[in-house]
Amino acid sequence: MASPAEALRRLFGRGSVYTIVLAIQMSTALIVVPIATRLLSPSGYGHVAVGVVIFTLLASVGALGLADAAARTFFAGAEGPRRARRLVAAAIGSAVLLSLVVDLTGSVWAPLFGLSYGGVLRAAVWAGAAGAILLGVQALLRVSERVWTFLVIAVVAAVGGQALAVSLAALTHSATAYMSGIAAGTGLAAIVGVIATGCLRSGVAGPGEVKAGLALGLPIVPHSLAVSLLASADRILIVGILGLASAGRYQVAYAVGGLGVALVTALNQAWVPLLLGARERGRWQILRATSAVVHVVAGIAAVTLALLAPLALVVAAPASYGRHALMPVAAIVAFSALPYATCSSYFQVVFVSGRTRVMAVAAPVAAAVNIALNLVLLPAIGLVGAAVATVVAYGLLPGVVAVIAHRLAPLAAVSRDSLRSWLLAAPFVAAGALIPPGVLGVAARVAALAVALAGATLLLRSAASQQTMAQPSPEAAGASPGGAEPEASGEALGRESRLHPAVEAPG
Repeated sequence: MASPAEALRRLFGRGSVYTIVLAIQMSTALIVVPIATRLLSPSGYGHVAVGVVIFTLLASVGALGLADAAARTFFAGAEGPRRARRLVAAAIGSAVLLSLVVDLTGSVWAPLFGLSYGGVLRAAVWAGAAGAILLGVQALLRVSERVWTFLVIAVVAAVGGQALAVSLAALTHSATAYMSGIAAGTGLAAIVGVIATGCLRSGVAGPGEVKAGLALGLPIVPHSLAVSLLASADRILIVGILGLASAGRYQVAYAVGGLGVALVTALNQAWVPLLLGARERGRWQILRATSAVVHVVAGIAAVTLALLAPLALVVAAPASYGRHALMPVAAIVAFSALPYATCSSYFQVVFVSGRTRVMAVAAPVAAAVNIALNLVLLPAIGLVGAAVATVVAYGLLPGVVAVIAHRLAPLAAVSRDSLRSWLLAAPFVAAGALIPPGVLGVAARVAALAVALAGATLLLRSAASQQTMAQPSPEAAGASPGGAEPEASGEALGRESRLHPAVEAPG
């Protein structure tokens, strides 16, 4: 890794491909959400929202963390790529088996959501299996830097799935048809990914390999599950407290406000391999440089979404969804991008260091707080309460992970940069939530956005200038004296631990 400045170019170079994926998903959503909300009633869209929750949860846990283990195993010497493919093959089996069990027991758990087990939920369950497989093959594509194949598969899942969903819904005006289209598109993308990676040709990981993979990846499963709950469990509570129509309305507001979190997620796709491929002496300097810029980008996204929420909601849903009441909801949710970016910075440290057990604590704690706050706030202040609960829960995540991350790396500067971004963005997000509609309101939003973008531009220039002046020597950056590309520290980490059961499990 040449320098932090070079790392930034790589993050936003390779990251730009993942951002292209996000842009495709966003543009698809911008096209599909307005169509779906006009094809389905608020109650029907609420039914879809519950299905998306089930889909997301199963996609998060179906692979049992083996996809995450495969990403790190990939760097474990010459045999790393083959062993990683074998772990993904095992993940495919676990995803299918879990969804089969969930499908067979649907009549037992569906009433907990206030629904009967029918077409929408069954389609969601098998979409979850496909989603878990898709995450596994995408993990292989990321670490092998096959970004364009990653792009193709993501397009198949996003565009293909949504196109099928809308087409079927247009024919039947049915929530079941819509969810079935999403399941079909995700399944097709998963099949393409399995073929592209050739993960089945290497065989399935043996018991010893699976045990070692679970030692690394399984602690991440509660984290992944809880993060999914952070992003979606409030829909279930809204159904129980306010009804399906309110869940459908909240889904629209979250689709607008949650785009900032999606943007940070896209950058994460390039962030982890970037740090795994850096030598230890320069790794944390690279983390600080990239984290500072990611926080500015997250702040820009949060402020823009909050201030432009009225326009986005006009596009996203008809007046029957109560758009004016959703403006503060979307604006508050938008702020979540900043604590999520901070948590991502700390997560890079604990993941690269192999100390993932803290993730099994942090996200479940945040998810529990989210659920508790929703139970209190939804009856009191409605959907705004769900948005507030989301931001508070996302804010807890970095606080818990930081306890371990600060022991593993010098992160004082990262924390200062993060806090600065939160404080600078908060007034603009509050303005987005509070400024009333109307001509004067629009003028105030435009003026506030102009000020925010000007400030963000200055911050980005300052960060770039600091990294230019702080270029380390080749040795400090991890380059060999002869100028040869250094050995990837991810490989060194892999050889050091080999992910053998005898090695201390990540903690």
